[in-house]
Formats: sequence, structure tokens, C-alpha cells
Amino acid sequence: MKNKFTLFLIFILIKVNSQIILSENFDNFGNLGTSGWTINNSSEPVGTSSWGTTTAFSPYNGSTGSFAAVNYQSTGSIGTISNWLITPSINLKNGDIISFYSRSHHGTWPDRLELRISLNGPTSALPTSSSSSVGDFTTLALTINPNLIASGYPNTWTNYTYTINGLSQPTDCRVAFRYYVTDAGANASNGDMIGIDALNITTDTLANILFETQEITISPNPTTDFITINNFDSNMNFEFYDLLGKKLTPNKVSENKFDVSLLLKGTYIIKITYNDQTEIQKFIKQ
Repeated sequence: MKNKFTLFLIFILIKVNSQIILSENFDNFGNLGTSGWTINNSSEPVGTSSWGTTTAFSPYNGSTGSFAAVNYQSTGSIGTISNWLITPSINLKNGDIISFYSRSHHGTWPDRLELRISLNGPTSALPTSSSSSVGDFTTLALTINPNLIASGYPNTWTNYTYTINGLSQPTDCRVAFRYYVTDAGANASNGDMIGIDALNITTDTLANILFETQEITISPNPTTDFITINNFDSNMNFEFYDLLGKKLTPNKVSENKFDVSLLLKGTYIIKITYNDQTEIQKFIKQ
């Protein structure tokens, strides 16, 4: 008799090897320039401070001060902050994932961070002309606290992810963090201090093994509380990981249903194994 798994489940088994394109924990912030990073403060007026490090709060990981920080002193007493931290040129394709952690210092003054992408790689035009300029960084991937709400920026380290999409082919890009706060400065109502840590940009190398089966799926995806494994088999084993490879232990509600309500917002990986066969699935927690 045929193995139950191959007789009734018709799916494409995918082995995924996650490879790191760029990883930066900002342990040696002073050396970023030598590895192709760019800092560009286009605030109006330009203040006395820019991207650097601080001991005002603890890093997400690593030693004291080992994260990138920027604050309201990027501009004068009252002004518009547009302060950029830009990666070297990297080759990206659809499905690649940008993951990082961010937080504010106090969480009581309005702060805002944009993640932007230029598709022109090493020839990208920098946003140097004014505080409203974005140069070639016209792709707005995500914004933390877009409406500058006083308590809208978390004051604990929080994971943010963005999946690359819409590219016609693998493309040389630069990724930018833009600290963008209007009505900011020492004598203004907006702007405090934010940090960025544990930046990882990863790609998946896929080797496909074809079976006569139905596809294993996860629903709902994205989710806020529970996920269900469809086309479940009782002999399957499930392991959960974040994008940094940390193993997680969500509460098992039933054989194929898991409570993920306590996970932070972001993208997660489920490793599904059956005998010597493995499938990787991703889901988004909102």
C-alpha cells in the first residue's frame, strides 16, 4: 500500500536554505562608511547631531551602545528632520526579506521612520536637495508611525519586516532608513530619539522536489491570533522560527491549529517534517 502521505497529500515539497544578503548589528558604527554605508542629513535647518550611537537605552542585542540611533537634534530648534542612513548597494529579488528592530527612547513624543528603496544601486541619487527630497529612493516600503502620533512609535524593541516585490528581475538596490519628522527640534512638539538594531536582509535558495499531492497551506495568512495547517497529517512535526533563526514555542490548540497571538508583528517560518521530508512555510503575524 502506498504511503499515506504520498497517496493523499498532493503538494510541492520545498527545501529552503535561507541566505543572508546583508547583516548589520551596528557593533562598529564608526566603520560603516568603509563598508559602503552613507549618512545624509537633509534636515532643514541642519542640526548638531546625526546618526550615531547612544547609551540612552539598551540595544536589542550586543553590547551597550551597539545600535544605530538618531534624535531631534538632527535639526535646529524648530525644523523638519530628514536624516538618512543608507546601506551599500545590494542585489535584491522578489521574495527577499528585510527585517530589523526599532524603538523610541521614551515613546511619548511623535517620531517617524521610513524604509525606502532605490532601484539604481551604486548610482543612486542621494536626497540632498531639501528635507522633502527622496532622491532615487522613491519606493516607500514601510513607515513606522506615519501620522506622527505621540504614542505611535513603540518604546520597546519591535520587529518590522518587508518582503521585496514588484521587481521584473534581480536588481541592484540601496535600502534607506529615513528619520522623517516635521515640526521637530528642541523647541518643537515632535521628535525624540529612535534606534535601529539587528538588520538582516535574507534570500531563499529553493530546491523543489515534486510529489503527486495537494499543496499544504496555512490559513489565515496574514493572521492576528491563530493559524491552521491545511491538508494536515497526524505524523507531521512542526517547528516555528523567527527570521533570525530563533526557535519559538506557540501554544498548540489542536493537532493542526496554533495560537500565535503573543508573537510580535512580523514574518515567521514553520518547518514541517514528515519522516525525512521537509517543507518550509511562511506566515505573517499582524
